[in-house]
Amino acid sequence: MINKQNTWLTLLGFAFLLGVIFVIFAFASRKPEAVIVKETATKTLTEPTVTIIDPARGATKPVVTIVEFGDYACDACEQLDTNLSKLLLKYPDQLRVVWKDFPNESLHAEAMHAAVAARCADEQKLFWQYHDELFLRRLALSDATYSAITTDLGLNANAFASCLKSQSPRPRVDKSVEEGQALSLTATPTMFIGQERWVGSLDLAALQTIIEDHLK
Repeated sequence: MINKQNTWLTLLGFAFLLGVIFVIFAFASRKPEAVIVKETATKTLTEPTVTIIDPARGATKPVVTIVEFGDYACDACEQLDTNLSKLLLKYPDQLRVVWKDFPNESLHAEAMHAAVAARCADEQKLFWQYHDELFLRRLALSDATYSAITTDLGLNANAFASCLKSQSPRPRVDKSVEEGQALSLTATPTMFIGQERWVGSLDLAALQTIIEDHLK
């Protein structure tokens, strides 16, 4: 009886050992699963991309397109913008100017608010008029100034106030800022014609020379 019991125990122990060995072998031989890691690439650009969300004025079929990254509280931006406006009058069928927001909030507390305000005016088809007024009143940017411009331009005050409160155009401004960062912008204004860039406010004569070179 004892021998039979020992025999069964030996067989059970052997079977258990075989089972353990089988499980270990099965796990060891199994192919490891692929681990998928989502990576976010840091995109570096060499020239800006113009889309339908970017305000533009000038020729509908331009020979030369200038893309300006600016800040409404920046004096040099106002100077460049004024000179570009003069060039638009000189080359109405050949030149187009595109605006990109690049507010420097670390230097100008109202820069982002002003950019959003201009985009709110854009929803009422008065972007460029509002844009020009912001530059003219850049030394006194505030909620009161935005409201005053709204009145002076005849905007729908309630719609504008609602837009400004909700900050609904903010994603468009942020997209422009992100593009400027991808272009490694270091200052405003920065002006692009294709991959060529100029930083700072160029005088009218220098700008005209650049335009004439590209028109050739």
